[in-house]
Amino acid sequence: MAQPRRKKVYDLGEFKLAGFAMENKMAGEQLAVQTRAALFSDNPWFHHCIRAFAQDVDAKLREQKAPVHLAQASNFAIVVDPDFTAKLHIDSLEVELEMVCKRSVEAGEAVFTNDIGDIRRGSIRKPKIRPDQHFIVCLRQGWKFLLIFDLTPEVPADLNDLERAIGMGMRRLMFEQLYEAIADEPLSAAMIAKGWFPFNELVGAEFEDLHRAIVHDFNLVGVEATLVGNFDEARLAYLTDRWWKDPHFAGRKDSLEEGVKLFAETRYLASIKTLMAEIEGILRDRHVPRGPGRQGMEKVLSIAFEEVLNTAGPGTMYFPEQFVTYLKDSIFAPFDPEQPATEVTRNTVVHGKAPAAAFTAARALQIILVLDQINRYLTIPG
Repeated sequence: MAQPRRKKVYDLGEFKLAGFAMENKMAGEQLAVQTRAALFSDNPWFHHCIRAFAQDVDAKLREQKAPVHLAQASNFAIVVDPDFTAKLHIDSLEVELEMVCKRSVEAGEAVFTNDIGDIRRGSIRKPKIRPDQHFIVCLRQGWKFLLIFDLTPEVPADLNDLERAIGMGMRRLMFEQLYEAIADEPLSAAMIAKGWFPFNELVGAEFEDLHRAIVHDFNLVGVEATLVGNFDEARLAYLTDRWWKDPHFAGRKDSLEEGVKLFAETRYLASIKTLMAEIEGILRDRHVPRGPGRQGMEKVLSIAFEEVLNTAGPGTMYFPEQFVTYLKDSIFAPFDPEQPATEVTRNTVVHGKAPAAAFTAARALQIILVLDQINRYLTIPG
């Protein structure tokens, strides 16, 4: 027997929810009420807020003999009009995400997780929410949810803030492993110690494999070998074609092309020595003119990627602040020339102290990815 087609929009009638109490208070006492928030389902407060209004909504749905309740929904929006009547849109939201794509795409072409370099904003195309309305929006990604609400009485809804919250929320849900790796200080330190970082080019399946190998301390050599093999001449050409759009890279094209070519020829020692100096050169070309006096690398790095934060906003998948830490600890790590060296860094290479065994294929790829990360910072779309 065929099931009746489920409606997507339900009238909820009067809906005067103003927010959620943040503290216990007696009648007549002043009370702090949360009227706006963006919450993830791994936060206990998410479930408290959902339960606080779901019972009332489900009761209204039962009165209409509607064959749905909120716990079954993959997404929903409760849109409250100025007269405090509301509509429930369930499993019918059309969400659009503004992304930075790592490759060129044509209209209508499929975009996969591996193609995403960042997620900036999101918008709800349907239902269209107006500034004079208020809302509760819940979106699902995998087995987790994002809850965003703005119920502030007598204040227009901030739709720009809603778009930023959707972008931030979906970015973190879609790339949860990436953000966990950055937030886990021991893991992040272990990753940097092995020369790795969540390079934007690797975001997706490649970083997931790398993350898994480091977390479990298992088969990192095999994963690194696979990564090196993935960067064949075609991929390297695609990568470097983007570099020349920035004048600081274009001005060093001959050296950079030579270093990448040496990598493709498996001449890793020569590749690293050719490319390592270009990292510092590009950073100094780009940032030294900003301040008077001698500009040490510490000072250069302290201001190196301010534009990324200003343009992409906090929480961006480019991780500029963490990348500065990576550069300090992995590329420009302090070095005592009187002591034996074990790693390939700018200082050990310049002083001729880097051991030959450390000039590996993986380290050569890391240097290329460092340059690529810097290029993405310098060419980030506004």
